Amino acid sequence: MASYQIADLKVDVSGQNTILERQGSAYQAKWCGQPDIRIVVGESVSEKARLYPTMTPDEQGYFLSGGQFYTQLPDFDGFVLHASAVEVDGSAYLFSAGSGTGKSTHTMLWQSCLGSDRVRVINDDKPAIRLINGIFYCYGTPWSGKSGLSRNVRVPLGGIVFLVQSPQNHIAGLNGTKALKLLLQNTIRPRDLNRLETLLMLFNGLMVSIPVYELHCTQEPHAALLCCQTILHAKQKGMLR
Repeated sequence: MASYQIADLKVDVSGQNTILERQGSAYQAKWCGQPDIRIVVGESVSEKARLYPTMTPDEQGYFLSGGQFYTQLPDFDGFVLHASAVEVDGSAYLFSAGSGTGKSTHTMLWQSCLGSDRVRVINDDKPAIRLINGIFYCYGTPWSGKSGLSRNVRVPLGGIVFLVQSPQNHIAGLNGTKALKLLLQNTIRPRDLNRLETLLMLFNGLMVSIPVYELHCTQEPHAALLCCQTILHAKQKGMLR
């Protein structure tokens, strides 16, 4: 049994998983009282693990442990977004898209444009988002994809960018309907109706307080330059929180 502090929540993990122990080393913590979230790894999840036959047992357990965490996250006004999250000048920006679309590449392009000391990765695959006292925060988590890049930090959310591969670079703000569709496509949708209602409530609040963009882009530096200039210029004008 191991204890962690993830997204300001007390997390109890029963069973052993080498990958989670390695990726979660920065999140290990001692706390008192009952856990907020319980995760079980090992033989008890072997039935679900059969859904992922190409993974090793350790990879299966690691993957499923993340699913358990994110499924319970709406109980604490939170959700996961399939995205690469970076911190720039004290705000978090998320680049979201399907697998293989270039989220991590776009993050690296931002680092090339602004410098890796200014653009720091929070989580390269599945950051957690929570609404606390009216503010949306982005958190690093131990579930960070193939790169394993993650930091145990909490950063106010500044914006979300959905990436679309394109031969030309173009960025535009999204309306509520399109933004909601993309948010739902890139999160874990709970089967529990109460959790689903919470998730939709969080998305509605996010769309009126956090800018959401769609970036049609190449994988060239100009795409990142256009994106960061648009977002950071808007923030300087007081349009972003």
